[in-house]
Amino acid sequence: MLALAILAFASLLLNGDFEASIEGKGIPGWRTALYPKGEGVERCIAISEARSRSGRRSLRIDTGPVLGEETTLVFNGAVSEEAARLIGKRLVLSGWVYIEPGTAVRPISMRLRAFGKDERGRTVFLGDVLSLKVLGEPGRWVRFEASGVVPDLEIESMDLHCAIRPDLVRTVQFIDCLLYTSPSPRDLSTSR
Repeated sequence: MLALAILAFASLLLNGDFEASIEGKGIPGWRTALYPKGEGVERCIAISEARSRSGRRSLRIDTGPVLGEETTLVFNGAVSEEAARLIGKRLVLSGWVYIEPGTAVRPISMRLRAFGKDERGRTVFLGDVLSLKVLGEPGRWVRFEASGVVPDLEIESMDLHCAIRPDLVRTVQFIDCLLYTSPSPRDLSTSR
C-alpha cells in the first residue's frame, strides 16, 4: 500500500522532464529513430534549452531536416518496471506541448505499449495501455492527458512510443513535463 502511495506522486516515465542529458550520448531514458531510414535522427529530436514549461530543458522535435521524405520520427520513453506490476490500476499520462509560431501544427501520436513473452520465450507486443494524439497550438504551451488501465497479462516491460510524420511544411514542437503516474484513490474520487 505504501508503494502505491509513493507511486501516486512519482512518475513512472524516466526523464520525462528532459532535464537529464549527456552531451553527445543521446537522451537518457529515451531511444530515437527515423523509421524506416534509421540515420540522422539527432538532427530532428534532441534536448533543448530554447523553450521549457518548467526547469531548463524540453524535448525539441523539428521535421525540417526530413521534409518531404517518407519517414517517421520515433521517440520511445523508458517506463519503470514498477508500472508492469500495477495490473488493474488506472495510470495517467500527462504533459505539455508547444508549437513554434510560424511552423505547422502536426499531431504527435503517443501509445503506452505493453510487452511480454510468447510460448517460445520471445518478446512480443501485448497491446496498448493507452493511446492519444497530442495536438498543440502555435505560441503557447498546451496540456494533454490520457488514462488507461494496466491489463491483467504477464507484462515484462512497457514503453511510451511517440511518433510524428513530417509533411511538406516544417513543424518545430517542444514536449515537456511528461508524467506517467498512478493517481491516488482520493484523486480518482474528486475527478469524477
